[in-house]
Amino acid sequence: MKHLENSDTLVMPEIPQQSHSQTQRDLRYILTQKCNYKCSFCHKEWCDGSEKNLLNADDYSFIFSTAKDALGINQVTLSGGEPMMRKDIWEITEKLHHSWAKTTMVSNWALIPRRPEVMKHIDVLNLSLHTTNQNLYTTLTWSSTKIEDLIDGIAHIHSQYPHLQIKLNSAIINGQNTPDSEDFARKLQLAEMYGWKLKYLELCGTDVPWFVDVKTFEKDLLNLGFTSGSYNARQNLYKKDGAEIITGRVFCSQAKQTADPQWYCKRNNDIYITPDGFLSTCPVNIKKISAYESILSRNEWKLALLLQESIDPNTKYQCPFSS
Repeated sequence: MKHLENSDTLVMPEIPQQSHSQTQRDLRYILTQKCNYKCSFCHKEWCDGSEKNLLNADDYSFIFSTAKDALGINQVTLSGGEPMMRKDIWEITEKLHHSWAKTTMVSNWALIPRRPEVMKHIDVLNLSLHTTNQNLYTTLTWSSTKIEDLIDGIAHIHSQYPHLQIKLNSAIINGQNTPDSEDFARKLQLAEMYGWKLKYLELCGTDVPWFVDVKTFEKDLLNLGFTSGSYNARQNLYKKDGAEIITGRVFCSQAKQTADPQWYCKRNNDIYITPDGFLSTCPVNIKKISAYESILSRNEWKLALLLQESIDPNTKYQCPFSS
């Protein structure tokens, strides 16, 4: 590995073995803060109202290669905002694909039909479909997307790119998509028909309208005959007759329930990278580490140090939920 330091003795930092992704840690690229939907309950990770897309496709490829060598990370999640709003989304996904990244995209679907070829480079497509009720969907998203067009479009894309693993993402909404609802039954039917997975996440904050605790949701799954199994530190997996349902919380909600939220976050959360080259494991914007200069100069050694700092629970960063 090359770097730009003027020293023959300078080497890549030695990363402790326990940091080598015992959990399935991703690089989470917040590609843009822009979105063509206006979902009221969006938790807007790293979206502070500014829009500085300074990083390009080569930059994202460089970050991934460095993180892979330094921390053993081989997974990337493309998020936002809506990642398909990036004009250079093809170039970004192509370079990550050629770097052997396992790439997940989180999308609301609406812009994918305009550039379906991007799916050639995506391994997992997490599609936001909080409800199959057209009136509620329109109210939640402020969009003109038709549910039946969306479902047919997903099926068509999946037939074009059968390597894609499809997950239908839903924020758990009381009385609308819980296991006793028509919506849940419809999505379960789609999952069984097409081999898609379903993913349900608890709304961020107990004071949010329609809030349902994910534990209540999971008990209802068990009552329907689903069996639980391990998935990862942040999410649970439930199975029945070939159908798979993943459940979880927004990360801060989960960390707050542990004895040491800061350690838990640093040990298990993804590494977020903003469009202007800041990074952290904290999605609530407590402390961001500027990595832009090391990215711009292609200084792998320095970037590796910053990546390691971002996941080190002993840094000066202080979790707001730690005592």
